[in-house]
Amino acid sequence: MSVRMSLAHWWNERGKIARLTREAEATSDRLGKAYAEAKEKNLKGIEVQEYTAEAWGEYRWASDALEDALSQRLVLRAHRLRVPVPQRSKDSKDWEESSLYVWRLTQDAGYQLRKAIAEEVEMRQRPWLNWAATVVSVLSLLVAILALRGGAR
Repeated sequence: MSVRMSLAHWWNERGKIARLTREAEATSDRLGKAYAEAKEKNLKGIEVQEYTAEAWGEYRWASDALEDALSQRLVLRAHRLRVPVPQRSKDSKDWEESSLYVWRLTQDAGYQLRKAIAEEVEMRQRPWLNWAATVVSVLSLLVAILALRGGAR
């Protein structure tokens, strides 16, 4: 049951990230079009800001929602692998509050956490990879011996 639940959770999270990515890309396109329209209308300074304010707000919301979800996914993965996650606090340099009032990792802290996760995954896989290489080598040797014995007849 837990495998089924984790697979369902993974599928839902994957869909959520994909949806948020599409929304962020769409709002980025709308923001670009708003800036292009402002340029066509020869708007300057504050007029451009006023003209693009709605598109800018949508873009900021969509990109913050995506960054928040990616940060949460990274923290969950770190917890699953028992990799230490920086403590969350207002005066921490590793955490920031998004415009959606959700705490997320800063870019630098996210990079450091991804690096720690990669090291943990590599450390866990290394013994299995050594055994797999040994097993494949032994099986290859057996196949070669059997092929030589069968060819000599």
